[in-house]
Amino acid sequence: MRFSTYLIIFLIVSLRGPAQKIDTSQFSRLSIYLETNIKPVASQNTQTIYCYQGQLAIEYNLFSKFQIGIFGQTLLYSGNYEIANIDNKIIELSSIEYNTCGITTGYKFQLNKIILNPKLDFGYNFFLLKSLDFPTDENEFLDYRYLSLTPKINLGCKINDGLILGLNFGYNYQLTALKGSKLEEFNPNGIQGGIFAIIPIN
Repeated sequence: MRFSTYLIIFLIVSLRGPAQKIDTSQFSRLSIYLETNIKPVASQNTQTIYCYQGQLAIEYNLFSKFQIGIFGQTLLYSGNYEIANIDNKIIELSSIEYNTCGITTGYKFQLNKIILNPKLDFGYNFFLLKSLDFPTDENEFLDYRYLSLTPKINLGCKINDGLILGLNFGYNYQLTALKGSKLEEFNPNGIQGGIFAIIPIN
């Protein structure tokens, strides 16, 4: 599962020994960004479900302060066992797959070892739902597409020249549906929070 892979990589990097010295004065041009957080997802007929989400990004650093990059993101949605009638299909909400790719931008402020990193993610969301008939009819599913915007703030500490760790807070907003429609059964708009790591690379 992609989310589990992100989490394992995150833990390995966090627990590793002293990193190779990459750049003693400024951030390297390229960096790997890892993030895992908890996101609340509201539903019309059930209580809010708190889901895990993982993100992996490759960022290019301009002038050591501003960065721009691309990212992939997966939401692990579980705990909602409702059945809903959506677009004339009987859908199992536990079958939801919600993946995102997009562009991320940010700016780093640094005071000694403290890093303040406001970011903005612009995402293209893939939203898949399977019906009760999917095991026998592979056409019985819904494929919706959305655009989303997520402003975030990262507060971290420079552990060494090869690793930054910290806390992440943000707000996810589903802008519009490009295919299908927004659903009251799945509303990902809301505050999210978690941890992040930045790994400069050559």
